[in-house]
Amino acid sequence: MMTAPSTNADTDGDAHARGAAETRAPDAQGRDSVLSTRTRTGETADCPRHADNAADAEPFNPPRRLVSPAIGERVFAGTMDRTVAWTALHPQIEDLEALRTVGDPLADDALDALLAARAISSVPMHDLVSALRDANAAINAHDTTSPHMQLALHHQVAIRAMWAHITTVPAWVDWTRVTAGQDFYYQHATAMAWILAMGSLLTVYTAASIGAVLDATAYLTGHGKGDDRVVARRIVETGHMINLAMWSVDALRPGGDGWASVVNVRFLHALVRRRVLAKAKAGTYSVALHGVPVNQEDMAFTGLSFVAIVLMGLERLGFISGITTPGTNPPNLAKGIDGYVHAWAYIQYLSGIRDDINPYIPPSAAAKIAEEARAVGLAGAGALAPPAIEDPGADTYAHLLRVMDATGYHLYSPNATAHALAAALLNGIRYVPPTYLPNRTSRTVARLLLGDRATTDLGVPTTSDADVAAARRTVRFVFRPLVAVWRYVPVLRPIMRKALMYLHMRAMQELVLRPASAKGTEFVFHTGNGGEMEGSAAVCPFASVAAGKTVEKEHGVSAVMAIGLGVVVAAVAVGVAAVWRV
Repeated sequence: MMTAPSTNADTDGDAHARGAAETRAPDAQGRDSVLSTRTRTGETADCPRHADNAADAEPFNPPRRLVSPAIGERVFAGTMDRTVAWTALHPQIEDLEALRTVGDPLADDALDALLAARAISSVPMHDLVSALRDANAAINAHDTTSPHMQLALHHQVAIRAMWAHITTVPAWVDWTRVTAGQDFYYQHATAMAWILAMGSLLTVYTAASIGAVLDATAYLTGHGKGDDRVVARRIVETGHMINLAMWSVDALRPGGDGWASVVNVRFLHALVRRRVLAKAKAGTYSVALHGVPVNQEDMAFTGLSFVAIVLMGLERLGFISGITTPGTNPPNLAKGIDGYVHAWAYIQYLSGIRDDINPYIPPSAAAKIAEEARAVGLAGAGALAPPAIEDPGADTYAHLLRVMDATGYHLYSPNATAHALAAALLNGIRYVPPTYLPNRTSRTVARLLLGDRATTDLGVPTTSDADVAAARRTVRFVFRPLVAVWRYVPVLRPIMRKALMYLHMRAMQELVLRPASAKGTEFVFHTGNGGEMEGSAAVCPFASVAAGKTVEKEHGVSAVMAIGLGVVVAAVAVGVAAVWRV
């Protein structure tokens, strides 16, 4: 499964050949430097969470590039057929390597504590955020009847530290900007659904080291056990987190549905890290080759696929401009783009990305944070932080592109596992309501968004001109009219928002909540191979169909309302299309 990068990944330069040659020799970027970084940051080889395994005896030949290109060298950025000239402002590949030694200690330690409490007493955990909240409350109240008071002191400290982190809103968060970003998301939600599924996720699959983790857990393949529906469920779960996080400011504040969903996914990543590191001890996953599972770079790269790839995708489909090419957007649209990036800065904070490598943090705050990280010797300190510039406008997007290009260049190495993941994704989309998108369409959209090079390397079949034309008609006569309705008929925005949430909740009911309810009251993420996540800790924000109905009720959505709203929106969309010829 672990292969070296394909040779066609570097037709734009010889950086990969130089990187591979240098890493086989004992130089500054070899195994010794990785281990010394762990030691310097307290993540030593004798720590179970970051322990290496039998792969220590293997030649160090990881499936990624290890040396930065020369300044001015043109390289393939990993997606959308982008070939870019490397600059001094690009993050250094050597710094990115250091980030692969770091996971999410706060979440890992809190998970250890919650599972320890469950071992003492059968503490119910319908979701880990609620379990963390209850544990923190019991410890603060010195409740001697709670099993959490029987925990070792370091476990109690871990619970309180994690709770303090996720309930503290950083000073740089601007809720007005977040609101603009959430509106921007729902304005473009239909097009974004395409981009997130067939652009963002496929981009992540080009990273062989991320694919190794996904393959080890079968999280997005199922390993032959109802693969397509497993993948469809995972797509909907990912959409669920984003839809709730973008629902409203209150949803994203501590205690809100979106906040809880993001933090529960963070705990899922901790569970995955725990599971895969257990496999590493058995020799079926190599920390030496792939890094700590769900490490800081991989989390950042995944987040970038939800931000930079989405914005580039919207630009490619004609909804916005000024991302990869010169252009300006109307003031409200520009505020929406800025707000979308800013909202993801906070989402990434909640997800466990270190502040000093969060590429979306306002430059005014980022410089000081990065300086503090360097002062204490954190691995890869400030590697992805934006430069200290006065104008955070267009330069912010330029920085996002540089970070996307650097991480994409660093990690790009689609292999057989990537082919399997891509095929499973495109097949699974057929089962996602309400569109049940045909396989032929999903392949076409993937090529339309990511370009021929990345999709060919992922094994996505070629498509016909007729299929491309059909996809473009969907953009023109479905997506663009809906975007125009949102822009020109603001009175319908709350209606459209609720209709979109209703459609999403129908998909959640069909693919996630009902199957979970049939298995019992407690929902558990499965990892394939017939097993469940170690500790059987539930991480789904909603443990039952009843809980899903409660959320639906809170959002004011019903089937009758949605049908009525759909008719109204469709009628207005047709009118807008006719008048403005969108």
